[in-house]
Amino acid sequence: MRTIVILLSLFLLTTSHAYGQGSFADLQAQDQEILLPFKDIWPEITPERRQHLINRAQRWSNMSPEQRQATKEHFDRFREMPPEQRQELRQRYKKFREFSPAEQQRRREGWQQLPPEKKEELRRRWHQRKLDQNNRQEESSGETKEDRRDHWRELRDLSPQEKQALREKRHKLRLESRENNTLPLDRPAE
Repeated sequence: MRTIVILLSLFLLTTSHAYGQGSFADLQAQDQEILLPFKDIWPEITPERRQHLINRAQRWSNMSPEQRQATKEHFDRFREMPPEQRQELRQRYKKFREFSPAEQQRRREGWQQLPPEKKEELRRRWHQRKLDQNNRQEESSGETKEDRRDHWRELRDLSPQEKQALREKRHKLRLESRENNTLPLDRPAE
C-alpha cells in the first residue's frame, strides 16, 4: 500500500510539473536559470503559458552556442523594432502558423530557393513599405520613429522592480479599459 501511495505521489508531482502546474522551485535548475525573469510572477502565469515557457527554456538549453547567438541577435533586432512593426510580425507569424505543415514547408523551401538578389529585393521593398507607413504615422501623430525608439530604450533600461510595477499598472489599465469598453493603452503615460 505504501508503495502505491509513493508511486501515485510521484506521478501527480511529475504530471503537475509537466503541464506547468508546479511551483518555480519545482523546475530543473537549468530551466530556473533561464526563466529567472519570470520567478516573481510565476504563480500568476497560467499553466498553459508556464508550459510554453518551460518548453522554450528546454529548447534554449538544447541549442548550440551558435544557435543561441543567432537567436539572441534575432530577438535583439525584434526588440529594437517599433511596437507597430513587432505587432505586424506577430500577425504575419500567426497567419503563417495557420497554414498546414506542408504549406509552411513549401513556403520555407520557396524562400530558400530564391536567389540572394531576389531575397534582398523583397527585403528592400518590405522595408520601404514600412518606412512609408511609419512616415505616414509620424505625420499624423507628430511622434518620430526615434522618439518611439528612445521611449522603448528607456523602458528597457528600467530595473526589474520598475518593469514589474509598469506591468502591473498596464495590467490594471487593461482591466479598466475592458470594463469601460475602451481601447487599452499600449504604453504607460509619461
